[in-house]
Amino acid sequence: MVSIIFGILLAIDLFFIFFAGGSLALTIPAALLCVAGILSPWLFPRLLAFLEKKAGEKGQKLLKWKKQLKGLFCCILAAGSLLCGSLAGIRYGDDETDLYNSLCAEMEVAAAMGDLETCENLAVAYIVQFGETETVNLSLAKAASLAGVKERADLYFSHLKSKTSREYYAARSYYVSSFSDEEDETEELRNLWREAAMEHPDWGYANLMAGVAYLAFGERLEDDSLKLKYDNGEWVEFRNTGPSTYTAQYYLALAYGQEPQNPLPAVYLGVISCMQAHFGEAEQYFQAAEERMRTSGMDSELQDTIDTYRQIMKEA
Repeated sequence: MVSIIFGILLAIDLFFIFFAGGSLALTIPAALLCVAGILSPWLFPRLLAFLEKKAGEKGQKLLKWKKQLKGLFCCILAAGSLLCGSLAGIRYGDDETDLYNSLCAEMEVAAAMGDLETCENLAVAYIVQFGETETVNLSLAKAASLAGVKERADLYFSHLKSKTSREYYAARSYYVSSFSDEEDETEELRNLWREAAMEHPDWGYANLMAGVAYLAFGERLEDDSLKLKYDNGEWVEFRNTGPSTYTAQYYLALAYGQEPQNPLPAVYLGVISCMQAHFGEAEQYFQAAEERMRTSGMDSELQDTIDTYRQIMKEA
């Protein structure tokens, strides 16, 4: 029975050595202790015989407890083997976590750069170790979209099980921007981010992008009353005060509260207020945007936008 127990422990240790990449410094001692445990029915009597020859009078009294000593001997071997094996398992788990995090990070970087070949190579390494997951297919779909390889992007999107996750909407936006006709892109992005905001009403980024998409959609399609826009020193007409603008304002207001460090919602809300001739409200949003930019880092392009609309309000 003792040999069977130690045989099972030895099989576990050998698995870590040959298949799971366990630390040799920990798994080999554990395996040797298991071997000693398997051989204990043969080893222990010979150890006792050796002690009987060498032990003095006190040693002879101790040898009267042979059964208890044998049990203690087996317990020490088992405890040592389990301790070394457990530490090897923990070390393996840490190494596996490090590998997982490393592959995910590298895939995300490659996907963001549109480096499809590198992303696919990393995905193969990931799948061999952890199997195919949503994370892999999302990274591949994003990489293929940014690389402009529509067939591959369609393939990877078709492998996704969830079509309502935040990660899906983010990746899909790259697909729309890369492959939609210019005339359809704005409307498709508006529909995509509106759906994302409905699925995830507390997701500030989705509400921000929905607001921006509605604002752009309004500039294109609405024929409401004309406003003036200051552009490169000249006043030009533009249309953007109809229903889509109010919908944009709704989503941007949500994003303004949900992303307190992001200056973009404040800038867009200030622009809309300026377009509606609510100049006091616009200035409040612009000041809030500048405060957020100081916290998160100044953005010269956003500051230029704010300065331009302040000039509009000053000359209106």
